[in-house]
Amino acid sequence: MNTNTQYGSSYDLVGSSLAMQRVRSLIKDAASTDMNVLILGETGVGKELVARHIHKESGRVGKYTTVNCAAIPEGLLESELFGYRRGAFTSADIRGNPGVFQYAERGTVFLDEILDMVPQHQSKLLRFLQEKEVATVGNPEVKKVDVKVIAATNHDLEYELSRGNLRRDLYYRLNGFTIYVPPLRKRLDDLPALIRHFIVKYNRFGFEITGIDPEVMVMFAQHSWLGNVRELENYVQRAIVEYKKRHSSDMEQAPKLLSNKYFKGFVMNMSPSTTIQLPETIESTVSLGNSTSQTSLLKAAVKRARQEVEAPLIRKALEQTHWNRSATARILGISYKALLYKMNNYGLKN
Repeated sequence: MNTNTQYGSSYDLVGSSLAMQRVRSLIKDAASTDMNVLILGETGVGKELVARHIHKESGRVGKYTTVNCAAIPEGLLESELFGYRRGAFTSADIRGNPGVFQYAERGTVFLDEILDMVPQHQSKLLRFLQEKEVATVGNPEVKKVDVKVIAATNHDLEYELSRGNLRRDLYYRLNGFTIYVPPLRKRLDDLPALIRHFIVKYNRFGFEITGIDPEVMVMFAQHSWLGNVRELENYVQRAIVEYKKRHSSDMEQAPKLLSNKYFKGFVMNMSPSTTIQLPETIESTVSLGNSTSQTSLLKAAVKRARQEVEAPLIRKALEQTHWNRSATARILGISYKALLYKMNNYGLKN
């Protein structure tokens, strides 16, 4: 089991897109109740960060604790979550263990990747959510516990429910309040703010980096970002490290902007078919000091990028499903109506 009670995070809830405004609004709503919360979203979108903000907004005085469900050995769930008495079993710690739920009394427990729990674990969790009672291993005494439970997964819940990988009764208990955290590709308007955030965060080597070249911004707008915000952070961090290597001995020659040469790993990982073209509206610099200009320039890049990249991706998905529009919409993660609009807009016909 992996638990974490610290508030530190690799990135904050950065961005002012409509998608992020909705997430912030839902966080406030979820924090105002004692209902269980279910957070959905792809890997790297910031589900745990959302959970931390819910806890902070809730005003709960107890600890915030993260549990990595994928890391809990099958035979240890009961003792790790609910605790055990001293000497309860052969390998038990001599001091005993109160368990995560008691440890977070009057606080919040975040269960990350809940789908990695086997059915037996799910059954025990369901009982706890129904009764909010714990009985440590080796002790028949039952104790009431006041904790807010937040669960998260990057899986398709409808699919997992249909396969029996998630108990429906547990699902109904968990999703008292559901928050969907959108992938980065669906909130590209937040790219400039996120890039500024990471440059400020990693600009601690004594350099004065002010932004990135416009060509890099266009590359970012065209990228699929399967790793989402976490992937973006990694690329910016690596670029700044490369910058340090190149200019640590000659600050006078250090440029203010990060260009393609600092994003070598990113460029190598891009699809060979991706073409980078600078929109006519893009000027010579995209800097930290001009967020409004940067956002408007990005929108121009995004519009062209979508025309060049989205159409072939939709066609490929249509071909994979033999032009079954409903199945294609599910694969792409968009509504059926949105798919029809895009097919008409891009002239996609069977």
